[in-house]
Amino acid sequence: MSVIRRAILCGLCLMLVWPVAAKTYDENQDYTLILPEPDHGRPGDRIEVIEFFMHGCSHCFRFEPKLETWLQTKPADVEFVRIPAMFGRHFDLHARVYYALQSLGLAESLHHAWFEEIHVNGNALKTRQAIETFLQAHGVDQAQFDQAMRSFSVQVQLNRASTLLRRYDIRSVPAIVVDGRYKNVRGLHHPDMLLLTDTLVTRVRQQRQDED
Repeated sequence: MSVIRRAILCGLCLMLVWPVAAKTYDENQDYTLILPEPDHGRPGDRIEVIEFFMHGCSHCFRFEPKLETWLQTKPADVEFVRIPAMFGRHFDLHARVYYALQSLGLAESLHHAWFEEIHVNGNALKTRQAIETFLQAHGVDQAQFDQAMRSFSVQVQLNRASTLLRRYDIRSVPAIVVDGRYKNVRGLHHPDMLLLTDTLVTRVRQQRQDED
């Protein structure tokens, strides 16, 4: 069992025995409002929750088990999306690789292995050759991967990710954006990030009902 999966299992067990104390969160202290605000959706519409992350980020690696635990219990109306942050250097390459794997239906199945290759095995995967060697070890077809890396659809995804990175002013990861209007502040403790996410999802849901 992988390091991340063991941590997820422990997290689920703790959720069963530890009550979660109610906590309030304040604008500009715990989260910020993204301006200009997007239009509110209608009651019943999916609420998008985006995680900006990088596989090479140690904070993202430590956040992952808590996030995976949250994903197993998230509200049914929440649509969760991962977006790789592009802060230059090999992180831009990682983003292209992520979307190439996503187009092949492999991004989620290799997500934990990618984290652990970097943070447990010490292989930073900074070059195309290192990445291809890692992917071949996990059974990824080289020809299909090469084609995906050059594809128009992957470039479209990269352009969208870059646009949202600027739109939401993401300067550190992990970062959570709820409904395109709320973003956690930098340095918030990982458990608080997810409790805050639940709080903001509830707020968005109520706002939609109030405006209907």
